Amino acid sequence: MINFNAVALQIFPQGIAHGRGEKNIEVNGLSAGTVPVNCEILARGQHKRSNDRREFFLVRTPEALAYLRVCTAMPGSGYAEFAVIHEIAQIGSAEAKELEQYARESIAVLCGQ
Repeated sequence: MINFNAVALQIFPQGIAHGRGEKNIEVNGLSAGTVPVNCEILARGQHKRSNDRREFFLVRTPEALAYLRVCTAMPGSGYAEFAVIHEIAQIGSAEAKELEQYARESIAVLCGQ
């Protein structure tokens, strides 16, 4: 079984992870220009209708696929950006195959790719 907070902190080690549901995690405390680390970026794109940063990623770690976005934080929050991990699936599972297809299609639609 995947530890979702551990995956979140592997991808964003400088952040603070907060669970928002079974597979939905917010990571606060990120600096400007943050990109996921300790993973392979399979797809990415900036939302075409956002003036602030709202960049979507599909990433792979050794144990999981994750679909996420990195956004500009609200003024006064004490940090520049935050991430929301929308979905995580274990590598090799049927969920991972579905997640990869869904994430790639979503990034293409949202980001005009």
